[in-house]
Amino acid sequence: MKIIKTENVHRDKLGGFLPNAYRKKLSCIPLEAEFYVLVRFSREAVIYSRHVAKALRGLSSKDKAIFVGRCFTKESQVLVRDSGNLILSLSDASFTDKSYEEIKVFIRSKVKRPNFFPTDDSSDSAEGSQSEKNNPKDEQKQ
Repeated sequence: MKIIKTENVHRDKLGGFLPNAYRKKLSCIPLEAEFYVLVRFSREAVIYSRHVAKALRGLSSKDKAIFVGRCFTKESQVLVRDSGNLILSLSDASFTDKSYEEIKVFIRSKVKRPNFFPTDDSSDSAEGSQSEKNNPKDEQKQ
């Protein structure tokens, strides 16, 4: 996942660094500091706690940051709030890291994928020879 950090952004200019969908939500969060570090995540649907932890390692304790992403898991929300930073997200879904991973695995199991490159050609020839052996017409000739 790509993490984009923009440092020393004045609170009045934050909207210029955000996509349109997030600009409307920006007015809903309290901006008390004058300058912020803007931490944006790539267009992934859900941001896990490991991604937030990685982003937090690059911040000093003095920095006030706004984490921007589509949806944060419960664990990632706790990490951001415990560090004294803000979250700006499009969704307030209540996934945990584990529950979202289980959902992804379930969805993948239901998707049919074409097999463009069959790996076992011997099974076709084995079936053909087996059907020749069990052909009732051959048995009648004997």
